[in-house]
Amino acid sequence: MQLTRERISSEERLEMERAAADLNSKLQVADEKRTVQISCIKDKAHTYNERVSKRVSENSEKLQSECSTKKAELSEKLKKASERHEAQLESVKQTAVLTAQGKPTQSPQKSSSKAEV
Repeated sequence: MQLTRERISSEERLEMERAAADLNSKLQVADEKRTVQISCIKDKAHTYNERVSKRVSENSEKLQSECSTKKAELSEKLKKASERHEAQLESVKQTAVLTAQGKPTQSPQKSSSKAEV
């Protein structure tokens, strides 16, 4: 009877060891799958982040270029406006000088062409 108990307990023990080994094997396979999935997700996220970073950088450079262009255009417009303003101011000064001298008023272009002839 005791031999039967020992045999049953050894069979049960063997069965439990096999079940534990199977469970351990399944856990290892599941862990490897999870590791592969995590690695794949990391790679996808890294690739996506690189694309987004590149796109943001390109947009930033594009905006900076557009800003520089507009700044140059505005600077040129201001320069031309300043030159026109200075020319008009000079014309007004010449007219004022002529008026102060008591001569009949003439446009600065006419006085300039008479002085050249």
